Amino acid sequence: MLKFDKIKLISSIDNINVIKENAFEKIVKNDVITSLKFNRITPYLLYIEIDFLENELVIEFSGKILGIDYKKLISAATIRQCFENINALEVCTLNVEEILEDAIVVKCDVTQDVYCEDTSSITNYIRSNISNYHSYTPKLLRNGNFVVEKNVTTRQSKKRLTIYNKNKEMNRIDNRKFMNEYNIPDTEFDNMCRFEINLNSIAQITLIQKIFGVLF
Repeated sequence: MLKFDKIKLISSIDNINVIKENAFEKIVKNDVITSLKFNRITPYLLYIEIDFLENELVIEFSGKILGIDYKKLISAATIRQCFENINALEVCTLNVEEILEDAIVVKCDVTQDVYCEDTSSITNYIRSNISNYHSYTPKLLRNGNFVVEKNVTTRQSKKRLTIYNKNKEMNRIDNRKFMNEYNIPDTEFDNMCRFEINLNSIAQITLIQKIFGVLF
């Protein structure tokens, strides 16, 4: 089953009912409201846009929207819970079933967690076994994340794999606040190595669907 740490969907504007309009930023052009935008960064990413010109509903959120169940990530098993948690904010009501029926995934981070006591041993192995450095560029970032990127010029062909120590990431200050807010145990991500592939085009996502089946 595919899992995601972040996902962006486009659905019909008919699948949202605004409860608190003052929670949304109004975008006005020529004295006409063209869109409403709701954006929050903490304790999780949530972006909702109602585009009146395109008649589209855009929703983007991170796996942290699951709160104490964050470790489960976004998947077919948890997607309804994600939308229910959005509805629980009481700024809008989403028609969950309709969104699942007609939404198009336009961006996602495909994610897999594996238990490993030494993440660096995995990244060192991958780095030493990349045979074509013209096609792929490995990078070790300052924060310790290991990134492998495909050397391409078009967005549709771009591929980026990130590998990192999830426990180390969750011990950063902003993530500690998230852990404390939802009473997540300190040991929840011990010895966990995360693999994350960023898909930024419908063509790439369609290919994943062909290989693994429908996303939800």
